[in-house]
Amino acid sequence: MVPSVVGVGQTNLGMLSLAGVTGRRRRRRKVEPYQVTFNGADMLVGAGVAEYARPVERLDFQRLGESPELRVLTYATLFELLSEGGLLTEEVNLNLVVGLPVSVLQGPEAKETVRQLKGWLVGEHRFGVDGQETTFCIHRIVPMAQPVGAFCEWGLGLDGRWRRDRDDALATVAVLDLGFNTLDLLGVRNGRISARYTEGDTLGVR
Repeated sequence: MVPSVVGVGQTNLGMLSLAGVTGRRRRRRKVEPYQVTFNGADMLVGAGVAEYARPVERLDFQRLGESPELRVLTYATLFELLSEGGLLTEEVNLNLVVGLPVSVLQGPEAKETVRQLKGWLVGEHRFGVDGQETTFCIHRIVPMAQPVGAFCEWGLGLDGRWRRDRDDALATVAVLDLGFNTLDLLGVRNGRISARYTEGDTLGVR
């Protein structure tokens, strides 16, 4: 998991120091953000960004179609996932499920947002993370409402198969998804999304 914080800056302080007057030793492992390089620009992503740069705080839904911060956040997240899985040493081909707020997928601009998302996500990507050149190819994306992820976490096993009782699959289930910028409610009845009990709003922990 990579915290969704992005800023423009760098982690290198050059020769700046406090000359050891505080008496504090440098920690062996310091939490620092990823430095993602794309098209000649450097951006910081993840934990510790606020220590080095002012975080970018865009809350409009237009950023979901395409934005520099969304792009580098995606790159840093996939880099961490693939490097931990030992997959960066081979040709990487991906299909992605992309979680979007309920109100985005219900709104009149839903098709346009998804079209823009596919426009920059599908295809080959070349970028650097902390100096390591990385390449992967995304073949397909599937847009999905964010609370569906919580529903799948509740109902599916690691093999992707339904692991709960059959009655649970047909029961009335409500999923409340509280995010940074959105609050989503997903209602499921008889194995289908219930339009009556599915809604989203721009409320969140911010």
